[in-house]
Amino acid sequence: MIDYNGDFIDVPVLIKNIVGPQGDAPNKEELVSKWILTRRFFLFDTISGVNIEDWNKPNRVPSIVRYAKTFILKVNLDVSNDEMINVPYLQIDYRERSGSYIADNSLTTVMFNTEYIMSTASFW
Repeated sequence: MIDYNGDFIDVPVLIKNIVGPQGDAPNKEELVSKWILTRRFFLFDTISGVNIEDWNKPNRVPSIVRYAKTFILKVNLDVSNDEMINVPYLQIDYRERSGSYIADNSLTTVMFNTEYIMSTASFW
């Protein structure tokens, strides 16, 4: 994203089903202070699902494929200035499919959505 000065804005990424250092799911918490935000994401991953025995083989087939199932760009409107927004964030939910499921040419649904959020406390 680009701000009103023409500068690029880092958009934080909230991976909804990330596993934290203690094996917990901090990004499913309501408290923003517990979230783990990143700057990078992927659309699909076929490399980490390849078995180590098959790594050097040509035409290797992964046992698992990870992909981004849901993208939601969340934009919070600034309550102090009607013409501004707070820094938006991208929420991603990843899923996995087995290699045999992919080999059958199966399809899956992927969703992209944008949500605009505004506090209505001062509106009424």
